[in-house]
Amino acid sequence: MIASSHDGNLLLPPLDRDRIRLEPGFGTRFMLFVDTEEEFDWDGPFRRTGHSVTALEGLARGQAYFQSAGVKPIYVTDYPIVESEKAVALLGQWRADGSADLGAHLHPWVNPPHLEEVNAANSYVGFLPEAIERAKLDALCNQMEARFGARPAPRSPTWRSARLGRPVRRRAAQRAAPGGSGIQARHIGAEPV
Repeated sequence: MIASSHDGNLLLPPLDRDRIRLEPGFGTRFMLFVDTEEEFDWDGPFRRTGHSVTALEGLARGQAYFQSAGVKPIYVTDYPIVESEKAVALLGQWRADGSADLGAHLHPWVNPPHLEEVNAANSYVGFLPEAIERAKLDALCNQMEARFGARPAPRSPTWRSARLGRPVRRRAAQRAAPGGSGIQARHIGAEPV
């Protein structure tokens, strides 16, 4: 039997009826999100410490490329990045001059408050109790405001949750970034929550 509708497999092309047709004058539009997060051993256990942020060294080269192409990225940043003086200098300058926006990227295991046990299940934001999820997102957004002078992307508040799993709770995100659009990270694509 041949299925009459697309089964959602992202490796298959969309059916013709699933395509959106825009007026020719609409042009090409997209948003570029750059996950800006700590480095750690993805094959090892989750830990609150023992990570670095050396990948920041390549950000300036990438940002120069984006600017030359007229692209304004949104750097979704996690707590260790927000704590980095180098990141604050780079990202803060790009935010201030309007060449980039900032969003929040919640990695629960490195983001205060540290109330939960660090384990694989709790690395999924949506598996945390709602109060802890909200407290972590609030802490991240508050720290971003303190370090960068504004909460995530004031013109279109954006946050991304770490890892696959149950969708994060819209209410927690809206409290942290009022009026914003939450995006739950997926390994392929992203979906609104």
